[in-house]
Amino acid sequence: MTEINEVFRRTQALGEALADTRIYLDMREAEEAVDADPAVSEMLAQLNASRLALTDLMETPDADSAAVEMFAKRIDDLQKTLSNLPQVSRRQETREAFSGLIQQVNQVLSFMVTGSTGGDEASGCAGCSGGCAGCPGCGGAKG
Repeated sequence: MTEINEVFRRTQALGEALADTRIYLDMREAEEAVDADPAVSEMLAQLNASRLALTDLMETPDADSAAVEMFAKRIDDLQKTLSNLPQVSRRQETREAFSGLIQQVNQVLSFMVTGSTGGDEASGCAGCSGGCAGCPGCGGAKG
């Protein structure tokens, strides 16, 4: 029987291996590019502030509908502007690819422990959540 410390040692080794993958390194690079751009950082700060303000406003009993609409529009506009920026799009793509890798690792772990990934093995998309970025599984045949 494996001691719990050995499990944690192997988990640490897995984390180190994941941090050394091209997918993870690309994600970190994309995040750094976004963080290094002052205009993008300012828009992200405005987006977060607007989300917080809208949340606070929605928690008031007599929320001003015009103010709610204004914040909702501002959030939508900022999200559209940000999503059209190449460095933000790249960051999203690399995050999705890394998330796909983590899902694959979790599927392998699940299979090793339970003998099943809990998904639709027949389609080749075992445990598929529908996000195909970075997934070599079914080749997008499901979506």
